[in-house]
Amino acid sequence: MRQVVVDPDVPTPSEADVVVRAFVVDAAGRRREVIAAQCDVSSELYSARLATPARLVVPNLGSRSPPLAFECRASGLRGEAESAVATHWRAHPFGYGAYGWEGPSHPVSDYPDVAVDLR
Repeated sequence: MRQVVVDPDVPTPSEADVVVRAFVVDAAGRRREVIAAQCDVSSELYSARLATPARLVVPNLGSRSPPLAFECRASGLRGEAESAVATHWRAHPFGYGAYGWEGPSHPVSDYPDVAVDLR
């Protein structure tokens, strides 16, 4: 894992959040949420441990945000998932965007929510 030094005089990046949930399929074939599954989350910049369901807040580095890897376990079951940051363009609320009609468009980056299937 790389070490990142934060200068207190430099503005910190915005934050991104990702909701992490774990699921199993019961005998009837229904998908059921697992409460308190233990999950390790890692990326090249940071790591965390959480219990599901959880909302994980991480630095938002825009399109440079690292992928997140999730490894979860509960009652002898295990599962893995990954989440890469998604970047899309948000248009100005009043029209055309990209410096046309009513103002600029801008990129928005965030992580999609994660569902880990335990087997």
